[in-house]
Amino acid sequence: MQEEQARQLSRADAECRSAAARIAEYDNAKERVFDALGRSEVEQVLVATQSAIVEHDAPTATELAERLAVVIEDHEKKREAERVRWVAACAGARLKVALIDEALSGLKADQVVMRWCQNRIDEWIARLVTIEAALAGDRFGEVQIAADEWKPFAESILNEAQEMQLREDRRQYVVRSLCEVLAGQGFVLKNGSPALDYPEYPNSAVMIQARRLSGEALAISVPHDLDERVEYDLDGYERRPHTAADGTPATSCDAAELVIEQMRTVLDGQFGIESSPLEWEGKDPDRIRKGSKDLPGGGDEHRGRGGAA
Repeated sequence: MQEEQARQLSRADAECRSAAARIAEYDNAKERVFDALGRSEVEQVLVATQSAIVEHDAPTATELAERLAVVIEDHEKKREAERVRWVAACAGARLKVALIDEALSGLKADQVVMRWCQNRIDEWIARLVTIEAALAGDRFGEVQIAADEWKPFAESILNEAQEMQLREDRRQYVVRSLCEVLAGQGFVLKNGSPALDYPEYPNSAVMIQARRLSGEALAISVPHDLDERVEYDLDGYERRPHTAADGTPATSCDAAELVIEQMRTVLDGQFGIESSPLEWEGKDPDRIRKGSKDLPGGGDEHRGRGGAA
Protein backbone atom coordinates (compact mmCIF):
# COMPACT_ATOMS: atom_id res chain seq x y z
CA MET A 1 0.00 0.00 0.00
CA GLN A 2 2.77 2.41 0.93
CA GLU A 3 4.67 1.49 -2.23
CA GLU A 4 1.61 2.30 -4.35
CA GLN A 5 1.20 5.65 -2.61
CA ALA A 6 4.89 6.35 -3.15
CA ARG A 7 4.50 5.60 -6.86
CA GLN A 8 1.46 7.89 -7.03
CA LEU A 9 3.33 10.68 -5.29
CA SER A 10 6.31 10.16 -7.60
CA ARG A 11 4.12 10.36 -10.70
CA ALA A 12 2.43 13.48 -9.32
CA ASP A 13 5.81 15.01 -8.58
CA ALA A 14 7.00 14.22 -12.12
CA GLU A 15 3.90 15.91 -13.52
CA CYS A 16 4.60 18.96 -11.35
CA ARG A 17 8.21 19.13 -12.51
CA SER A 18 7.13 18.86 -16.14
CA ALA A 19 4.55 21.61 -15.73
CA ALA A 20 7.04 23.86 -13.94
CA ALA A 21 9.62 23.30 -16.68
CA ARG A 22 7.11 24.17 -19.40
CA ILE A 23 6.12 27.35 -17.57
CA ALA A 24 9.78 28.26 -17.14
CA GLU A 25 10.30 27.71 -20.86
CA TYR A 26 7.64 30.31 -21.61
CA ASP A 27 9.27 32.77 -19.22
CA ASN A 28 12.77 32.19 -20.58
CA ALA A 29 11.50 32.97 -24.09
CA LYS A 30 10.62 36.44 -22.73
CA GLU A 31 7.48 36.53 -24.80
CA ARG A 32 4.37 38.40 -23.80
CA VAL A 33 1.92 36.41 -21.66
CA PHE A 34 -0.71 34.66 -23.76
CA ASP A 35 -3.85 33.14 -22.21
CA ALA A 36 -3.22 34.83 -18.87
CA LEU A 37 -6.26 33.20 -17.23
CA GLY A 38 -5.11 29.75 -18.31
CA ARG A 39 -1.62 30.45 -17.03
CA SER A 40 -3.05 31.48 -13.66
CA GLU A 41 -5.13 28.28 -13.47
CA VAL A 42 -2.07 26.15 -14.24
CA GLU A 43 -0.10 27.83 -11.46
CA GLN A 44 -2.92 27.36 -8.95
CA VAL A 45 -3.30 23.65 -9.74
CA LEU A 46 0.50 23.23 -9.69
CA VAL A 47 0.76 24.77 -6.21
CA ALA A 48 -2.14 22.63 -4.94
CA THR A 49 -0.54 19.46 -6.35
CA GLN A 50 2.82 20.28 -4.78
CA SER A 51 1.10 20.86 -1.42
CA ALA A 52 -0.64 17.48 -1.63
CA ILE A 53 2.72 15.83 -2.36
CA VAL A 54 4.36 17.51 0.63
CA GLU A 55 1.48 16.30 2.81
CA HIS A 56 1.86 12.76 1.35
CA ASP A 57 -1.76 12.86 0.28
CA ALA A 58 -1.39 10.45 -2.64
CA PRO A 59 -5.06 10.32 -3.76
CA THR A 60 -5.38 14.10 -3.82
CA ALA A 61 -1.96 14.52 -5.44
CA THR A 62 -2.90 11.97 -8.14
CA GLU A 63 -6.23 13.66 -8.84
CA LEU A 64 -4.62 17.11 -8.98
CA ALA A 65 -1.76 15.83 -11.18
CA GLU A 66 -4.28 14.49 -13.69
CA ARG A 67 -6.08 17.81 -13.65
CA LEU A 68 -2.73 19.62 -14.01
CA ALA A 69 -1.97 17.64 -17.15
CA VAL A 70 -5.34 18.64 -18.63
CA VAL A 71 -5.17 22.34 -17.74
CA ILE A 72 -1.62 22.79 -18.95
CA GLU A 73 -2.45 21.07 -22.25
CA ASP A 74 -5.49 23.32 -22.66
CA HIS A 75 -3.42 26.36 -21.73
CA GLU A 76 -0.76 25.57 -24.32
CA LYS A 77 -3.35 25.23 -27.08
CA LYS A 78 -4.97 28.54 -26.17
CA ARG A 79 -1.59 30.16 -25.70
CA GLU A 80 -0.43 29.12 -29.16
CA ALA A 81 -3.68 30.26 -30.75
CA GLU A 82 -3.35 33.67 -29.07
CA ARG A 83 0.30 33.89 -30.07
CA VAL A 84 -0.53 33.21 -33.73
CA ARG A 85 -3.26 35.86 -33.69
CA TRP A 86 -0.90 38.32 -32.02
CA VAL A 87 1.89 37.70 -34.51
CA ALA A 88 -0.52 38.31 -37.39
CA ALA A 89 -1.95 41.45 -35.77
CA CYS A 90 1.53 42.75 -34.97
CA ALA A 91 2.75 42.12 -38.52
CA GLY A 92 -0.30 43.90 -39.93
CA ALA A 93 0.15 46.87 -37.61
CA ARG A 94 3.86 47.09 -38.40
CA LEU A 95 3.06 47.13 -42.09
CA LYS A 96 0.52 49.93 -41.61
CA VAL A 97 3.03 52.02 -39.66
CA ALA A 98 5.73 51.37 -42.27
CA LEU A 99 3.39 52.43 -45.09
CA ILE A 100 2.45 55.64 -43.26
CA ASP A 101 6.12 56.37 -42.58
CA GLU A 102 7.06 55.76 -46.21
CA ALA A 103 4.19 57.86 -47.56
CA LEU A 104 4.94 60.64 -45.08
CA SER A 105 8.59 60.66 -46.21
CA GLY A 106 7.38 60.99 -49.79
CA LEU A 107 5.22 63.98 -48.93
CA LYS A 108 8.11 65.56 -47.00
CA ALA A 109 10.25 65.25 -50.12
CA ASP A 110 7.60 66.97 -52.24
CA GLN A 111 8.52 70.67 -52.40
CA VAL A 112 5.05 71.72 -53.48
CA VAL A 113 3.43 69.90 -50.56
CA MET A 114 5.92 71.28 -48.04
CA ARG A 115 5.54 74.81 -49.39
CA TRP A 116 1.80 74.91 -48.89
CA CYS A 117 1.03 72.27 -46.27
CA GLN A 118 4.08 72.05 -43.99
CA ASN A 119 2.09 72.65 -40.80
CA ARG A 120 -0.25 69.76 -41.56
CA ILE A 121 2.69 67.50 -42.43
CA ASP A 122 4.45 68.45 -39.18
CA GLU A 123 1.32 67.44 -37.27
CA TRP A 124 1.46 63.96 -38.77
CA ILE A 125 5.21 63.68 -38.14
CA ALA A 126 4.45 64.26 -34.45
CA ARG A 127 1.53 61.86 -34.60
CA LEU A 128 3.72 59.14 -36.11
CA VAL A 129 5.67 59.09 -32.85
CA THR A 130 2.50 58.28 -30.91
CA ILE A 131 1.51 55.66 -33.50
CA GLU A 132 4.87 53.94 -33.10
CA ALA A 133 4.40 54.03 -29.31
CA ALA A 134 0.98 52.41 -29.75
CA LEU A 135 2.58 49.68 -31.88
CA ALA A 136 5.22 49.04 -29.24
CA GLY A 137 2.48 48.78 -26.62
CA ASP A 138 0.41 46.29 -28.69
CA ARG A 139 -2.36 48.88 -29.04
CA PHE A 140 -3.12 47.74 -32.55
CA GLY A 141 -6.54 49.37 -32.50
CA GLU A 142 -4.93 52.80 -32.30
CA VAL A 143 -2.69 51.92 -35.22
CA GLN A 144 -5.73 50.89 -37.25
CA ILE A 145 -7.50 54.17 -36.47
CA ALA A 146 -4.46 56.10 -37.65
CA ALA A 147 -4.22 54.00 -40.82
CA ASP A 148 -7.90 54.66 -41.56
CA GLU A 149 -7.35 58.40 -41.14
CA TRP A 150 -4.11 58.53 -43.12
CA LYS A 151 -5.47 57.83 -46.60
CA PRO A 152 -8.06 60.66 -46.68
CA PHE A 153 -5.48 62.95 -45.06
CA ALA A 154 -2.87 62.19 -47.73
CA GLU A 155 -5.42 62.73 -50.48
CA SER A 156 -6.54 66.04 -48.99
CA ILE A 157 -2.93 67.19 -48.63
CA LEU A 158 -2.19 66.47 -52.29
CA ASN A 159 -5.39 68.16 -53.42
CA GLU A 160 -4.76 71.20 -51.24
CA ALA A 161 -1.14 71.54 -52.39
CA GLN A 162 -2.18 71.22 -56.02
CA GLU A 163 -4.92 73.82 -55.65
CA MET A 164 -2.61 76.23 -53.84
CA GLN A 165 0.08 75.79 -56.48
CA LEU A 166 -2.40 76.38 -59.30
CA ARG A 167 -3.41 79.63 -57.62
CA GLU A 168 0.23 80.56 -57.27
CA ASP A 169 0.94 79.79 -60.93
CA ARG A 170 -1.95 82.05 -61.95
CA ARG A 171 -0.79 84.77 -59.58
CA GLN A 172 2.76 84.62 -60.95
CA TYR A 173 1.39 84.99 -64.46
CA VAL A 174 -0.54 88.07 -63.34
CA VAL A 175 2.55 89.46 -61.60
CA ARG A 176 4.73 88.96 -64.67
CA SER A 177 2.15 90.64 -66.86
CA LEU A 178 1.89 93.64 -64.54
CA CYS A 179 5.68 93.95 -64.41
CA GLU A 180 5.78 94.00 -68.21
CA VAL A 181 3.20 96.80 -68.25
CA LEU A 182 5.21 98.75 -65.71
CA ALA A 183 8.38 98.35 -67.74
CA GLY A 184 6.53 99.65 -70.77
CA GLN A 185 5.52 102.73 -68.76
CA GLY A 186 9.11 103.49 -67.82
CA PHE A 187 9.05 102.03 -64.31
CA VAL A 188 12.06 100.22 -62.86
CA LEU A 189 11.42 97.50 -60.33
CA LYS A 190 12.84 98.00 -56.88
CA ASN A 191 15.69 95.63 -56.03
CA GLY A 192 14.20 92.36 -54.80
CA SER A 193 10.75 93.12 -56.20
CA PRO A 194 8.39 91.36 -56.73
CA ALA A 195 8.54 89.66 -53.34
CA LEU A 196 6.24 88.15 -50.78
CA ASP A 197 4.95 90.59 -48.21
CA TYR A 198 5.77 87.97 -45.54
CA PRO A 199 8.40 85.55 -46.89
CA GLU A 200 7.59 82.91 -44.26
CA TYR A 201 4.01 82.75 -45.53
CA PRO A 202 3.89 81.74 -49.22
CA ASN A 203 0.20 82.63 -49.45
CA SER A 204 0.79 86.22 -48.35
CA ALA A 205 0.49 88.97 -50.95
CA VAL A 206 3.17 89.52 -53.56
CA MET A 207 4.35 93.14 -53.50
CA ILE A 208 5.45 94.81 -56.73
CA GLN A 209 7.33 98.04 -56.09
CA ALA A 210 8.60 100.21 -58.93
CA ARG A 211 9.75 103.77 -59.53
CA ARG A 212 10.41 106.03 -62.49
CA LEU A 213 13.57 108.11 -62.81
CA SER A 214 11.32 111.16 -62.57
CA GLY A 215 10.32 110.10 -59.05
CA GLU A 216 6.82 108.65 -59.48
CA ALA A 217 6.41 105.41 -57.51
CA LEU A 218 3.90 102.59 -57.66
CA ALA A 219 3.21 99.65 -55.38
CA ILE A 220 0.86 96.80 -56.28
CA SER A 221 -0.27 94.10 -53.84
CA VAL A 222 -1.34 90.88 -55.55
CA PRO A 223 -3.06 88.34 -53.24
CA HIS A 224 -2.57 84.60 -53.53
CA ASP A 225 -6.28 84.14 -54.08
CA LEU A 226 -7.17 86.40 -56.96
CA ASP A 227 -10.80 86.39 -55.82
CA GLU A 228 -9.51 88.85 -53.25
CA ARG A 229 -8.49 92.45 -53.89
CA VAL A 230 -5.56 93.53 -56.02
CA GLU A 231 -4.51 96.81 -54.44
CA TYR A 232 -2.29 99.59 -55.75
CA ASP A 233 -0.77 102.70 -54.29
CA LEU A 234 0.91 105.55 -56.19
CA ASP A 235 3.14 108.30 -54.89
CA GLY A 236 4.89 111.30 -56.37
CA TYR A 237 2.18 112.31 -58.84
CA GLU A 238 1.17 115.95 -58.97
CA ARG A 239 -2.51 116.77 -58.62
CA ARG A 240 -3.77 119.68 -60.63
CA PRO A 241 -6.48 121.83 -59.00
CA HIS A 242 -9.51 122.92 -60.99
CA THR A 243 -13.18 123.67 -60.51
CA ALA A 244 -15.66 120.82 -61.00
CA ALA A 245 -18.84 121.20 -63.03
CA ASP A 246 -20.85 121.78 -59.85
CA GLY A 247 -18.55 124.62 -58.87
CA THR A 248 -16.72 122.79 -56.12
CA PRO A 249 -12.91 122.73 -56.00
CA ALA A 250 -11.42 119.45 -57.25
CA THR A 251 -8.13 117.96 -58.36
CA SER A 252 -7.11 115.79 -61.27
CA CYS A 253 -4.13 113.59 -61.99
CA ASP A 254 -4.22 112.34 -65.57
CA ALA A 255 -0.76 110.77 -65.40
CA ALA A 256 -1.63 108.58 -62.41
CA GLU A 257 -4.98 107.59 -63.91
CA LEU A 258 -3.29 106.58 -67.17
CA VAL A 259 -0.94 104.26 -65.29
CA ILE A 260 -3.80 102.60 -63.43
CA GLU A 261 -6.02 102.34 -66.51
CA GLN A 262 -3.30 100.30 -68.19
CA MET A 263 -3.09 98.12 -65.07
CA ARG A 264 -6.86 97.67 -65.15
CA THR A 265 -6.78 96.71 -68.80
CA VAL A 266 -4.46 93.85 -67.97
CA LEU A 267 -6.40 92.78 -64.89
CA ASP A 268 -9.84 93.06 -66.48
CA GLY A 269 -9.09 92.01 -70.03
CA GLN A 270 -6.60 89.18 -69.56
CA PHE A 271 -7.55 87.74 -66.17
CA GLY A 272 -11.15 88.76 -65.52
CA ILE A 273 -10.17 90.66 -62.40
CA GLU A 274 -12.57 93.59 -62.21
CA SER A 275 -11.03 96.62 -60.56
CA SER A 276 -12.10 100.12 -59.65
CA PRO A 277 -10.47 103.25 -61.07
CA LEU A 278 -7.96 105.27 -59.12
CA GLU A 279 -9.50 107.53 -56.53
CA TRP A 280 -8.30 110.15 -54.08
CA GLU A 281 -9.69 112.78 -51.81
CA GLY A 282 -10.87 115.78 -53.81
CA LYS A 283 -11.20 113.95 -57.14
CA ASP A 284 -13.71 115.50 -59.56
CA PRO A 285 -17.00 113.52 -59.08
CA ASP A 286 -17.59 113.62 -62.84
CA ARG A 287 -14.41 111.60 -63.31
CA ILE A 288 -15.38 108.90 -60.81
CA ARG A 289 -16.91 106.06 -62.70
CA LYS A 290 -19.97 104.25 -61.55
CA GLY A 291 -19.18 101.41 -59.15
CA SER A 292 -15.92 102.86 -57.86
CA LYS A 293 -15.21 103.05 -54.16
CA ASP A 294 -14.00 105.93 -52.05
CA LEU A 295 -10.64 104.77 -50.81
CA PRO A 296 -8.48 106.68 -48.35
CA GLY A 297 -5.72 108.88 -49.70
CA GLY A 298 -3.54 111.68 -48.50
CA GLY A 299 -0.90 114.10 -49.77
CA ASP A 300 0.20 113.05 -53.22
CA GLU A 301 -0.79 109.40 -52.73
CA HIS A 302 -3.41 107.75 -54.91
CA ARG A 303 -4.90 104.40 -54.06
CA GLY A 304 -7.18 101.88 -55.64
CA ARG A 305 -8.09 98.24 -55.50
CA GLY A 306 -9.61 95.57 -57.65
CA GLY A 307 -11.25 92.19 -57.06
CA ALA A 308 -12.12 89.17 -59.20
CA ALA A 309 -15.26 89.37 -61.25
